[in-house]
Amino acid sequence: RKLSLRKLIGKVRSARNIQRIVRGHFVRTERRKLIMGSTLIQKVFRGYICRSRWNLQSRSAVKIQTVWRVHKKVRLYEAIRGSSAIIQSMVRMQQARSRHLESLNAIVLLQGFLRGTLYRLERRTISKKATCIQSLWRYIIVNRRYDRSRRAVILLQAWMRRRIAICQRKMSLESAIKIQTSVRSWKAHRSATMLRLKREALRKAATERLSAIVIQARIRSLIATTLVTRLLGEQRRNWKRQTD
Repeated sequence: RKLSLRKLIGKVRSARNIQRIVRGHFVRTERRKLIMGSTLIQKVFRGYICRSRWNLQSRSAVKIQTVWRVHKKVRLYEAIRGSSAIIQSMVRMQQARSRHLESLNAIVLLQGFLRGTLYRLERRTISKKATCIQSLWRYIIVNRRYDRSRRAVILLQAWMRRRIAICQRKMSLESAIKIQTSVRSWKAHRSATMLRLKREALRKAATERLSAIVIQARIRSLIATTLVTRLLGEQRRNWKRQTD
């Protein structure tokens, strides 16, 4: 039994060793396969990256070359175009100058003809307008002189009428004053005569009256004469003021 157990244990150990070796071999082979596959994948990917980079660089170089060549051609074309445009502009400018000179000569001739005709027409119109203005100005001057003379005549008439009215007023005042003085002198003379007659009558009728009555009559006569003289003086003063 011990031998069988030992044999069984040895077989089991050998089987385990064989399994371990086989499994290690499988693992190593799979690992090698994985490493080889990974290296192959890396090689292929690196080759792809290198080829893509090379293609990109070649394409970019081709594009740069094409752009540069296009730029050179464009610059050359622009230079040629600019020179041709300058030549064309010079030729056109020369043609335009010749045309312009021809048109200027024609325009100058036409302007001279038109200016001559316009000057003659303007001179005629100006002469007509000048004659109209002169006639109007002479008419205005004559009207102004007439207005001035009319105003002067009106002022002179008004002054003469005023002087005549003043003279008439003075004459009427003088005549009125004379009439007033004559009337007042007549009234004073009449009153004096009346007083004298009264005095005489009183003297004749009342020789025996008192001296006071005689004195009163004399004072009244003096007051009347003074009043008359004062009134005459005031009238003369008023007349002088009015005349002044």
